[in-house]
Amino acid sequence: MSKHHDLSELIEKTFQRDEILSLQPIDVTVTNGIVTLNGSVQKRWYRLVAQEIASSFDECRHVVNKLTVDPEAPLADKEIEKNAMCSLNASADIMADAVCITVTHGIARLSGGIRSQWERLAAEDIVRSIQGIQDVENLLVVEKWPT
Repeated sequence: MSKHHDLSELIEKTFQRDEILSLQPIDVTVTNGIVTLNGSVQKRWYRLVAQEIASSFDECRHVVNKLTVDPEAPLADKEIEKNAMCSLNASADIMADAVCITVTHGIARLSGGIRSQWERLAAEDIVRSIQGIQDVENLLVVEKWPT
């Protein structure tokens, strides 16, 4: 394996370990220590973070950052799940730790036990408002909670 391939692999693995960059379609190529980043990211600061990570390796002589910022790029399901869970956690009316969210191709599936029909509908409404959600399958069950 060449040094350039090693550096490319190191950078890609570092991107994969990053919670946000792992969801961005970034292509890394290395020629004579010059790292080129291609693809698109959803926010300007993702572009800057990717460049900073690539330039942090000793073997990197220079970074050519060709990443474009495309805020309308579709979000990855895992990022949509994370955003939905953050929104539920921000709601004082919902016991978010009792709700499980999985997103597949933009379809959110809510499961778990909650305290009331109102909470069930509120959770669905919050998740429906998340960017990237196409539809919601609400499997939440109203359970008796100890008082």
